[in-house]
Amino acid sequence: MHPHDGLALQWASTELQSDYDVVVCAIAGASGNGRGIALEFAGPALRADTGLVIQAISNDAWAIQFASEDLRRNKDIALLAPQSHGLVDRRGRVGWRS
Repeated sequence: MHPHDGLALQWASTELQSDYDVVVCAIAGASGNGRGIALEFAGPALRADTGLVIQAISNDAWAIQFASEDLRRNKDIALLAPQSHGLVDRRGRVGWRS
């Protein structure tokens, strides 16, 4: 996996997609390509890792859609995604504004 392109994680083996250090590298992607969104290709256990999800959302608010269902429903996590992206309403509910 190229360290400057987090989206390369999609072509990595299941073993690498479940490796914490590899996923952290993909989420932090030096060039910004795929930063945060690389969470989509992380293994299920890592998509449920609070610290990793917070890092991904901090890099790209859209990454919240790839967090585990439990973390997407967690108000504290959801509020990390900027309201301006339409991901979180004023009551902290995750979803699109109507």
